Amino acid sequence: MGTIRIRGTAELTFPATRLILSVTVTAEDASSAQALRAGRERTEAFLRLMRDECGVEPGSILFDAEQLESSYRDDGRFRFEKRMSLRLSADLAGVEEIVAALEQVEYLRYNVRFELEDEAGKAAAVMEAALADSRKKADQIAGALGLTVTGVESVLCDTAGAAEENAPVMFKARSDARPLAADLKNPTFPVSRQVDVTWLTEPKKARHADP
Repeated sequence: MGTIRIRGTAELTFPATRLILSVTVTAEDASSAQALRAGRERTEAFLRLMRDECGVEPGSILFDAEQLESSYRDDGRFRFEKRMSLRLSADLAGVEEIVAALEQVEYLRYNVRFELEDEAGKAAAVMEAALADSRKKADQIAGALGLTVTGVESVLCDTAGAAEENAPVMFKARSDARPLAADLKNPTFPVSRQVDVTWLTEPKKARHADP
């Protein structure tokens, strides 16, 4: 019984399945108390906007802590920031209404980032494809050498080819208020794997002609 070691590779491309919408409410004033008050009022206005015009309840929004600090311009003013995020299905038409509403509010900053759900399951599918690629090559090589693949001795996996993280897509408020779907297409995520498999082999059994 002998062995042959064969590398198998595979890469599959999956469409983004989730969209993360991150929003920052800002306010600025010479008085720290006024900046804080204005920021909180704007946050409440944003939540009402999401609820009344977009049907998004405050309970579905994730909130970060408030930030109040001196302006980076060192002009004696104070800057308020409140960051929030919302997870949505990666359906651009479905979030068009939300983004159109955000683009009309001057004190909001936001960005969009796409993600791939169930990365483990997708990586497993790619690994299966890499194993199948290794087996196919092993059968071809073994056949050329007069051998038959009979089993597996060992498998060495390389997980360096995980799905690449998609960079955030940045936006600012625009005067034309064009919808998000006019600017973006759902990205895709390539997932690749390679595997080194040591296959067990034995000589092919000779076929005897019938008498």
